[in-house]
Amino acid sequence: MIPSNQFSNLNVLQLNLNNKQSIIQLEDLPNEVFYVLFNYLKIEDIYKSFFGLNLRFNTLLHSLSNCYLRIESSTKVNFIKMIASKIRHLHIVQNAVSISLAPFRNTLHSLIIDSLTEEYIDQLHALIYLKHLEIRHISKKSIDHLREVLFFSPQISHIVLTFWYSSDLVAGYSFSYSIPSIHSLFMYSLSNLNEFASLLDHLPNLIRFRLHIDYIEVLPTVNSSVPNALRSLSYFHLQLKNGFTYSQIDFYLTHTPYLKSFRFCTAPCLVYRNQVGPYGVLNSLADIIEKRLFMIEQFSCFIIFHMISNDPFDITKVHSIYSQSYSIRHKNNKENFKSKWIKN
Repeated sequence: MIPSNQFSNLNVLQLNLNNKQSIIQLEDLPNEVFYVLFNYLKIEDIYKSFFGLNLRFNTLLHSLSNCYLRIESSTKVNFIKMIASKIRHLHIVQNAVSISLAPFRNTLHSLIIDSLTEEYIDQLHALIYLKHLEIRHISKKSIDHLREVLFFSPQISHIVLTFWYSSDLVAGYSFSYSIPSIHSLFMYSLSNLNEFASLLDHLPNLIRFRLHIDYIEVLPTVNSSVPNALRSLSYFHLQLKNGFTYSQIDFYLTHTPYLKSFRFCTAPCLVYRNQVGPYGVLNSLADIIEKRLFMIEQFSCFIIFHMISNDPFDITKVHSIYSQSYSIRHKNNKENFKSKWIKN
């Protein structure tokens, strides 16, 4: 499949069917129509359907670039070699056929691997144009090997690690060198940001940070390197699995002076121990956010409340920051609240 933005200028495409020209066969269609059609097909299906029909279609296929390929168990290895030069975005799914990444050495910009193996780890450094790497699962025994390669690959600037023990990559490991290439990072943690202190302090150009924390027992130590590590952030997405305290949110925002966008999620919210209700929670959170509105350009939140009454939610009872765009959904005796605010 070709990314949709590659041909976004075709939204105004029109076929001028006047009485002097009519379309009576496939070859009468302009190239732009095929580009739109290709956008809805897998690249394998494009080649199966059009390759070898005639010189014109071969030329069209030869001109394709910036394509996406999904490697599955049924993918033909010989076909991969044939189209590798056109692939910019690659997704290797769970239980996919094993392939070599060598054919993508000079073309691949984005790679998603559902299950990273030792063989793939050894090949990452050879992808000289790889910018975005997402790893969804890896064996714990391969963590040390991945660390050695991942943080010594200066071409990679965006890292997404969605396996729940991704903090094992950095916990207890002392980084003695700066890693200026990493601009965006997404990881999981079991407790708090202190696990990431050594790494974050060596990412001077980190702009986007997304962190999922299972359970926070204590706040990061103010005297540690964590506060300095957060200073460069412009985009911060924080997800706390088991509720939150206002001091936690205030801590993170206090140490991100250049923050432009803050996204906050928590589920479930355990605030009803104090019976403050959803209005109290949202208004207290808004008080913290409001102090930063002079610098923040965008704020969004997703909070799941345990319902304590069946009264309908009244948006007029909460801070106006939530009323710009919001949604409420009731499910399984819980109330899902979403809101997004953008500075005008």
